[in-house]
Amino acid sequence: PIVLPHHHHTPSSPQLQHIRHTLTTHTHRAMMHALRQTLVSALQQQCAVALVRQSSTAATAGGAAAATAATKAAKPKPIKLTEVGKVQRPRPPKGQARLDVTWNNRKNAELEKQARTGKLEVPLPSSATFSDHDWLFNRCDKRVVNMARHYKIFEHLFPKEFAPVKNLVATFKSEQVHRGNIIKPELTLEKPTIKFESAPESTWTLALYNIDGRLDGGAGEVTHWLVGNIKGNDLSTGKELLPYVPAVPLQNSGYNRFAFVLFEHASGPADFSNLSQKSECRRPVPLSDRYLLATRFANDHNLVPRALAFCQIEWSKNVAAAATKIYGSS
Repeated sequence: PIVLPHHHHTPSSPQLQHIRHTLTTHTHRAMMHALRQTLVSALQQQCAVALVRQSSTAATAGGAAAATAATKAAKPKPIKLTEVGKVQRPRPPKGQARLDVTWNNRKNAELEKQARTGKLEVPLPSSATFSDHDWLFNRCDKRVVNMARHYKIFEHLFPKEFAPVKNLVATFKSEQVHRGNIIKPELTLEKPTIKFESAPESTWTLALYNIDGRLDGGAGEVTHWLVGNIKGNDLSTGKELLPYVPAVPLQNSGYNRFAFVLFEHASGPADFSNLSQKSECRRPVPLSDRYLLATRFANDHNLVPRALAFCQIEWSKNVAAAATKIYGSS
């Protein structure tokens, strides 16, 4: 018989590389598919377990929440200083309105000439004329908070920062109290004028503290003025719990920080009978009766700080007699 030769076909090198690549690709896809299926199954099991736990926890917490709500309703909780919310700032005008103002100013030839010749005067409105809306819009509250941090007003007067939401304008004769500005002590011999916006039904308490006035190391600030239960923004409707004494510091005590704080009553007029009886029995009020811890005073009477203005005052020989009268009575 004729035997035909058997020819073995040997693939070339490119063919071998193609076969290996195909096998590797199929193996990789199979492994990734199996891994994906495993992960999906595990996630589905975890979700099922979490839903069961959440249902049981919600059922258990429902009864506890009802009991807690009933307890809270029985006894109202006073508002703490640390619970004061953030400022609801007015929104700025739309971008197109701002662009219109900018382009109109650029088209004004007279403004261009004054700016080029150095004769342009830019009006800077005083914060005393700002409404609460304009005061917040111009971010004056941020400037008050930043300077209060710098002078450590919050650290030494309140346990936590609060967001001022009202423009409190306190003026000693011709000098307005801003954010740590220096005021001459002789200007404080008379009561300052106080202005702020308020709804007629709101109730307020105004305090003037000397944060650095107490040198014996005890707790509390020297309260130079305290007016409680002010209706609206009329100070004459309030009760003068502590009569005003000039904001004069002790000699050689350096610059003292004096802070005006405006408190809002969270639950209507407060009962200051203990404080008013104590001050009325002893006139003039001795310095020892003027030591009040601002935080405790606010929490005891459910007051919330809403406005802050502060300045620095140093002793002067022009007020030596007033200082002796104040601190000599203790």
